[in-house]
Amino acid sequence: ASISYNAYAISQNLHDQWGGILPLYLKSFGDYKSPFFVYVLAAVFRVTGPSRSVALATAAVLVLAAVAGLGWLAWRRTRSLFVTCATVVLGALTPWLYELGRTAYETIIEPLALVLVLLTVDWAYRSNRHARERAALVALALAAVAYSYAAGRVMAPLLALALLVFVIRDRSRWRWLRS
Repeated sequence: ASISYNAYAISQNLHDQWGGILPLYLKSFGDYKSPFFVYVLAAVFRVTGPSRSVALATAAVLVLAAVAGLGWLAWRRTRSLFVTCATVVLGALTPWLYELGRTAYETIIEPLALVLVLLTVDWAYRSNRHARERAALVALALAAVAYSYAAGRVMAPLLALALLVFVIRDRSRWRWLRS
């Protein structure tokens, strides 16, 4: 309820329930919640008005976007219809995504943020653009993971470390870092 109320308050006057203007973290029942889902929900509430069904539908759409992103990544990597369909079906039936898609908590945005990291890393690895541009998009995706949920504050640095190990382990991948 506090997430939807904060989303409604932000959709009306850009202040949370405590009067803060677009806070980085939202205070809720003595805890601090990550803001991404609340801001997405505030944008939706601005158009549709507040409603329980709208909040749940927004959450479901975010999970579907994560599953679709996994499918797109599977297609880009394999060009196999079977692998793409299997990825989408398994992703949609994974208990984490299946159950999470039926709630309206701030955790709902984390799967999409993780898929965005995978997509940006894949793009950065294949792209011929300057290293700064590639690194900026990967860094933004990692920041989205860090601000999506409390677990993301640990997960984002670990993912960055994994990328570093990926590059250092094989010298042929150094071109990924060079401009």
